[in-house]
Amino acid sequence: MPNAQSTAEQRARRDARQGAKYTTALRAHMAVRQPRGQVVQFLARDLDEHVYVVRGIAAAWAWAGLRVLLLCERKNEIRRPKMKRVKGRWVSEDSPAPPGAYSRLLWSSAPAPSTGYLVEQNFEWYTGRTRSGPREDTPLRDAVRHGRDAFDLVVLIPNFLPDLWRPYPFVDHFVAIAGIADLPRYERRLRMAGTRQVVHEPQLTPQQSAAVLRDRHLHFLYRHDVAIHGLVCHGREPARSADPVFYDAVAQDMSTSSVPLLGWISRSDHRLAPFGATPPQGDLECDDFVAAHAATALSILDEVLAGNRPPAPTSPGRPKEPSSPRG
Repeated sequence: MPNAQSTAEQRARRDARQGAKYTTALRAHMAVRQPRGQVVQFLARDLDEHVYVVRGIAAAWAWAGLRVLLLCERKNEIRRPKMKRVKGRWVSEDSPAPPGAYSRLLWSSAPAPSTGYLVEQNFEWYTGRTRSGPREDTPLRDAVRHGRDAFDLVVLIPNFLPDLWRPYPFVDHFVAIAGIADLPRYERRLRMAGTRQVVHEPQLTPQQSAAVLRDRHLHFLYRHDVAIHGLVCHGREPARSADPVFYDAVAQDMSTSSVPLLGWISRSDHRLAPFGATPPQGDLECDDFVAAHAATALSILDEVLAGNRPPAPTSPGRPKEPSSPRG
């Protein structure tokens, strides 16, 4: 993992070596201390279905000039002994131990003049169960504490089984995410036509479509009292291109209901990401892949950082910032 930035004390000592008074320099550096990094958690009933898109959003943040850390919980692996036949007898052989914690740099803007980079840290989030209670999350809290000091954004990617998701109390911002084919546009009903049933599909209004979207894809939130910044959707169909007026009306109703539609991500190649898959290294360096996530990533930043995000760099490969991120 990249080293943390120099502290105010280190900068003051450097100024003192150049002739400045240490205490005066220290007060000056403390006064301009940068705000701590923000912690973001994407919420879904089963996050493994959306890890591919979450990493794409994180890559777009890095391309925009932010220092982004992905804190990934190591997958639980059950070590089962293997049986093999030796001289006519079956003997057990221990399976190899799973890999330990690791950190790796996924993408960096160097040698471009921006500061953006994307780092992944994969490790066990909890210590063993204690006599007095459940497992302790000390490793996770330590990693978050360091991440706040060294990065602009820290993204949690927990390893949950379906229906066992939960928000972490030290997270600053929650964003819901859902994978759907298209916006709800029709309601399928069965009607009687004489003595037989026929399928009737009346078209939904934008307000009805937004209501169905919230009820269908945010229902899992009822188990926890958590406030979200909005909903991110991803699918193979470009929902806004199909009908911009309808999409914008749905987005307006979502904003009115205090659950903004933060963006719709669709990739032009229509590739289906395997369950729990992560983008290959080549995609993180590809303009087209990052551009597909850029509008939604910047829209989330507008909500998370309330418009106080740093100015985007002008590196040649960075996707252009759209004029209307939610469009």
